[in-house]
Amino acid sequence: MTTVLAHLRPRIVDLGRWPGRYLLYRRLHPLWLVLCGAIPGICLNPPTNPRRDCHLPVRASYAALYRRVIEIHDGLIGMQAYADPAVGAAASRGARACGLEVWRADAVGAAVRLHVALDARAAGDEPVRDFVQTTTPQITWGHVESDVDGEARWLAHLAAALESVHRG
Repeated sequence: MTTVLAHLRPRIVDLGRWPGRYLLYRRLHPLWLVLCGAIPGICLNPPTNPRRDCHLPVRASYAALYRRVIEIHDGLIGMQAYADPAVGAAASRGARACGLEVWRADAVGAAVRLHVALDARAAGDEPVRDFVQTTTPQITWGHVESDVDGEARWLAHLAAALESVHRG
């Protein structure tokens, strides 16, 4: 009996975490979709159908969320050459001056910087910075968390801020 419970425990824990991971996975979808459109090579499975793209299997929720976070980070790394840190810093300062909490203001700053970078890349503009392709970001896009769930939460804030910036 103890062996059975020991075997089932991780699955029960995963089942309990699935609803939160599902919400995060869905909240990351717009950001992931924008980055996949800008840099198609970041996605193992490119977007095909919004319903299918947002499906998060219960048994592999951690792995799927992890993959989504990694693909978003790959996209952010690919956008670095077009991202002017001064733009994001100014937007972040302005958001703080309006009374936003620091982490929300940082999300707004990162979203504005990403929005400008996406527009510049789409327009065929020259990169604003010299950039050496690495696996490590040369500029940060905001907070860095120590676990996948925490990083997904931060990226979900970035995704929401980017949607607000796109709406104007």
